[in-house]
Amino acid sequence: MSKKENIIKEYEQLRGEIEQKIGIQNSLITFMITAVIAVLAFAVEGSNSILYLLPFGIIIPTSMRITYYRTAMARLSAYIVVYIEKNIKGLNWETRIHKFVYNGRHTFHDNVTISQHYEGMILSVMCYLLYLFDFLKDKTISLWVVVCTIVPILFVIWELVITKRIAGFTKERNFWIEQWESFKKCSQ
Repeated sequence: MSKKENIIKEYEQLRGEIEQKIGIQNSLITFMITAVIAVLAFAVEGSNSILYLLPFGIIIPTSMRITYYRTAMARLSAYIVVYIEKNIKGLNWETRIHKFVYNGRHTFHDNVTISQHYEGMILSVMCYLLYLFDFLKDKTISLWVVVCTIVPILFVIWELVITKRIAGFTKERNFWIEQWESFKKCSQ
């Protein structure tokens, strides 16, 4: 095999890895939505408001795992840009898609990517609101009620931070491009 054939084979394998991670991410999102709806169905039948907070035990870890896969995809994409696409003309999907979608439109990029990865955030807000409405019925204002109303917001904030990280794919990809380029310079 020639050097060019080896690079093309590596490109195909790395693109395959990215596609695999996209598939896993989609499966995790489907699992998260399905599991949360099942737990909420159980919570509606129950008589304890705390049951509406149980889905956070699904949402947050699943979102963290999705973040892991997004980071892995950014790292692979950056590797392809630095080591493959700059060396073989015609293999430039990662570079082209980046320029097409994000070139000079950071506000557009931020709005588009945050809207693409909202599942965990919507589920978090929904669980919190269901908890809040169920918890507050027949309650009078007291310090305990205020604490029990505010503390679960921390789960929503945690999910917001994770969602923001998931949406930061381009920033993460650019970070890894810099890392790979630095490594490439050091290893030459």
